[in-house]
Amino acid sequence: MTQNKRILITGGRGFIGSALSKKLSPDNNVTCFDNSLNSRSAEETRQMDGSILGKDVLAGAVAGSNIVIHTAAMLGVHNIHQDIIKTLETNYTGTKNVLQSALTDTTQLERVILFSTSEVFGTGASWVSEHGTPTFPDATDPRWCYAIGKLAAEHLALGYYKQYGLPITIVRPFNVFGEGRTGSHALLNFIQNALKGEDLVVYGDGSQVRAWCHIDDFCDAVLRMMDTDEAIGKAFNIGNPVNVISVRDLAEWVIQLCRSGSKVVFKPSPFTDIPVRIPDIGLAGKVLGYKPRIKLGEGLLRTIEWVREYLKK
Repeated sequence: MTQNKRILITGGRGFIGSALSKKLSPDNNVTCFDNSLNSRSAEETRQMDGSILGKDVLAGAVAGSNIVIHTAAMLGVHNIHQDIIKTLETNYTGTKNVLQSALTDTTQLERVILFSTSEVFGTGASWVSEHGTPTFPDATDPRWCYAIGKLAAEHLALGYYKQYGLPITIVRPFNVFGEGRTGSHALLNFIQNALKGEDLVVYGDGSQVRAWCHIDDFCDAVLRMMDTDEAIGKAFNIGNPVNVISVRDLAEWVIQLCRSGSKVVFKPSPFTDIPVRIPDIGLAGKVLGYKPRIKLGEGLLRTIEWVREYLKK
């Protein structure tokens, strides 16, 4: 376990950033860097307001860090469609700023963990390995600007590794869920609506298949990346290929677990969707010893109870 390190987490008040800060803060000096005023990070962490597009403030935050975990990004398909320029600037230029800041002083720097996305594979994400071929069917479809920005950021980060020796590790999350997630998220929306007795909206026919990874398993993989030198210069798919289910079946299961009278309703999807998204995690198993343990049913029950309490606030 990483101990006695100065760790900066960009996007540290988001779902994954806050989960990592809670796990790391008891034994490390953690700073959460975020432009959101809604803090959900561990109380022990230092909170620093700022944007990854602001070079000077960001450079000050990065300075002296042993580990930089770069989770900050523009998220949400709706947000991406509404502001393509901001999406690309945040996900690519923001990453460039983080890398440049890290390169300024590498005397104490041990690792830069860059968060990418499973979306870098486009529609070709069925049992995909780290070296799978991205497939983006339409360059004019704004749906893919998030993925393309992230893919370009991966190339940039690996360029900093190869040319400057920056200790880069890339993580590609596959459908992470669990306690602490707020905002607009498909599974969270299902649970909230089921607990309220409202309809669960499924876009398309619900045959889309996803593999769901609980936040605890996901964080375990990231923590292993910090302590594994062989992880430097590599990109890892992190998810749980055992927890595979269609969106339609997931909605029905949530209703059952919530003991709800809600119904599933189907609506046309306003966005291009990905039919199947399941990771091959063989590389993470080999290099990191990563093995997800939380089954989907257990994770759903834990998440439902958390959401139930969250809705009472």
